[in-house]
Amino acid sequence: MRVFDHVCPTSVEEAVSILGMHRGEAKVLAGGTDLLNLMRDGKISPKLIVSLKNIREFRDIKKHDGGVSIGAFCTLEDCARSELIGGKYSILYDAFQQMGSLQVRSRGTIGGNICNASPAADTAAPLMVLGAETIIQGAQGERKKPVVDFFTGPGETVLEPDEVLTTITLPKIKGKGAGLYLKLGRRNAMEIAIVGVAVYVILEPSNKRIRDMSIAISSAAPKPLRVYEAESILKGQSPEKQLIEEAASIVSRTSDPITDVRASRGYRREMLRVLTIRAIADSVSGLKGGR
Repeated sequence: MRVFDHVCPTSVEEAVSILGMHRGEAKVLAGGTDLLNLMRDGKISPKLIVSLKNIREFRDIKKHDGGVSIGAFCTLEDCARSELIGGKYSILYDAFQQMGSLQVRSRGTIGGNICNASPAADTAAPLMVLGAETIIQGAQGERKKPVVDFFTGPGETVLEPDEVLTTITLPKIKGKGAGLYLKLGRRNAMEIAIVGVAVYVILEPSNKRIRDMSIAISSAAPKPLRVYEAESILKGQSPEKQLIEEAASIVSRTSDPITDVRASRGYRREMLRVLTIRAIADSVSGLKGGR
C-alpha cells in the first residue's frame, strides 16, 4: 500500500470541496470494508483519502414522503436492525441479514456498498426492484438518480469525482406486494454471491393477476441489472407456471456472467433461471396465502 494523505471533513460541503480540489486523485472513505482491501491489494492507489467519519449528517433512517430515507453513511448493521426497513421493505431487510459478519456490517455502510459498484453488491438488486432513488451532492448542488441507473460498469457509477452520495430513498409501497432476494453462495454467511435474484410482485385485488412486478439480478453481468423484458411477460397476466418459466429463461439469456474460481458462466445462468422461478413462485404464493 502506497503512502497517502488523509483528511476528515466535518460536512458534506467541505468533503465535496476537497474532492473538487483533488479531482481524480482522491477517494472517499466511509466504512472502508471495500476501499481498504482494494488499496491493500494494489488495485487502486489514491493520493488522498477523504474520510466521512466526522460527518454526522446522513446517518439516520426515517420516514420520507410515505416511504423511507436511508442516510448513505448508515452502517449495514443499522439497516439490518431498522424496524422501518424491516416492516415494509422485507426484501431489502433480508439482504442486509445476509451481508458479511457482524464486524463487517458494523463498519460497512449502505452508501459504500452501492458506490463500490461491485456486480455482486447485495443491496443493489433489492433497491432496484423497490424503485429506490439516490440523492447525490456535488459542487453544482444536489441531484437525484434512480438506483437502476446508478451503476455504469464494474466499480463504476454516475458519481463525478467531486460528488458524494448522501441518501437513498425508498418509495411508498403501493398495493399488495411482496418480494424475495435469493442469493446463491458456497456457504450461508460471509459469502459473495455466485448469483443473486431480487423479485418484487404486486397482485391485483382479486389475487388472480399480477398488476406489477420487477426483477433484478446481481453477480450476473458487469453491473447489477433490471430485467424489463422478463417483467413484461408477467405483467397483467395470471402467474401460471409456464409464464414464470418463460420469464426465468429470459433472465438467464439476458445475463452476461463470467467464469471464475467460484462458478462457470453456464452454471451461473442456470442458477439464475432456477432462482428466478423460485423467487416469483414463492412471492406470489406468499401474497395469496396472506388473504
